[in-house]
Amino acid sequence: MSTVCSIKAFWKNRIVVKEFDVEKDKDDIIIIKKGQKVRIRSGRKYIFQLERTYNIAFTLFTELGLDIWPGQNFILTVDGVTYEKSTDDNGEFLLEDVPAGEYLLKVGEIIFHIASIPDNDPPHPIHVPYDALPEIRDAWENPTDEELNNVD
Repeated sequence: MSTVCSIKAFWKNRIVVKEFDVEKDKDDIIIIKKGQKVRIRSGRKYIFQLERTYNIAFTLFTELGLDIWPGQNFILTVDGVTYEKSTDDNGEFLLEDVPAGEYLLKVGEIIFHIASIPDNDPPHPIHVPYDALPEIRDAWENPTDEELNNVD
């Protein structure tokens, strides 16, 4: 005998169901996504656990934080895989559905350790020092526009 059980998952969250077959002394893990139904069978025990999904999300700002870095190249290392990417027009980057953990972000010559964040959390604000970017540092003959605009 079995029963169909509807489980409502929160937006972008998954539910992990651990199914234990008492007769066979065996357990299975089932991932339930939003809107999916599960068939509950007699003779088995079920443990329901909400599993959150995580993202890597950040916004790159200039050193003083007054401007963003649109189109800024960076290197991101996720689970041993290296991605060479750049920020969007708003200076932002988003990589969805990664395991919870800490990741390496290299911008120019500086490395940041950033943590993955739960869905719906705001992106990390990351302030990149000018001297970490060789293309800016090597061209430094005068104060930057940002520094000139903020002289009191």
